[in-house]
Amino acid sequence: VSKGKFDYLPQVLEELKVEKIFHRVAQRPGKPFWFGKSERFSTLVFSFPGNPVSTFLNFYLYFVPWYYKSQQLSSEPTYVRLAKMVENRSDLTIFKGVRILIKEGNLVAEALDSSGSGDLVHLSEISGFVQLDPSDKAYDKDQLVPFIAVKNLI
Repeated sequence: VSKGKFDYLPQVLEELKVEKIFHRVAQRPGKPFWFGKSERFSTLVFSFPGNPVSTFLNFYLYFVPWYYKSQQLSSEPTYVRLAKMVENRSDLTIFKGVRILIKEGNLVAEALDSSGSGDLVHLSEISGFVQLDPSDKAYDKDQLVPFIAVKNLI
C-alpha cells in the first residue's frame, strides 16, 4: 500500500470482502500500513508499504509479534540505552535505525544516518530500530527505550 493516488490495493481488498481493521498508522517510517481480515478465506491480511525500510520495519513491528503469538512462542520486549540525547517533537512515533554496541555490559543504541525509507544501504547496516514516541522533552543519553531487533546481537 501507499499514500499515493495509484494505491489500488485497499479497493481490491474491499472488493474481495476483506474487512479493513485499520489503514495508516501514526509512525515513521511505515505510515501507510494496512491490516484486515477475511472471514471468507479465514485469514489475516498484512499489507505493507512499498518502500523497503517501511516494509522491513513493519514486518518486524506487526507481523513477527503476531506470528510468535499465533505459534504460542514467547517474545519478551527488549530495551536498549541511547548513546546520545535525541528528540521526537513530532506527532508520530519515530523508529530510528541503530547499530547496537555493548558497553560495560549494556546494549547501547547508536543512531545511524539515513536518507529515508528507500535507503537500502542504511538498512543493511542496522541492528534494529529504537522506538521514540512523541514527547515534549528530549530522550536523554543512557535512557532506556524499546528496541526491535532485526539481527542477532550475539
